[in-house]
Amino acid sequence: MTKPAEKMAEGLAGNGAEALKRMTAMNGMAGEVMAEAMKAYMQGVSAWNDEVMKFMKLRMDHDMELSESLAKCRSFEEATRLQQAWMQQTTEEYLAEASKLMELASKTATENWAPIYERANKALTEFRSA
Repeated sequence: MTKPAEKMAEGLAGNGAEALKRMTAMNGMAGEVMAEAMKAYMQGVSAWNDEVMKFMKLRMDHDMELSESLAKCRSFEEATRLQQAWMQQTTEEYLAEASKLMELASKTATENWAPIYERANKALTEFRSA
């Protein structure tokens, strides 16, 4: 049996009402921590979705610009230059977007989850020492 489990068992045997109060308090804290975790997760998902939608609009705009420009081309060489420029721009934009999405994921993990982890550890430490 682990030390926390032994303490809980001792508490139940010696003073069941006090142990029950501590367990109820821990359940309340766990619920709060889970609510904060869900809020942080949803904020991260929302930011991710916003960024993806902005990128999709940007790409659609640039693709339409290429189509319009290709329709006005007078030579094969001109069309080839336009396609090469479009491909370079597209590659750069996808790389930049991948970097932005990685930053969002990292921010969600570090800024949103770290305080929740600390709070859970604090509650567990308090429970063990009680």
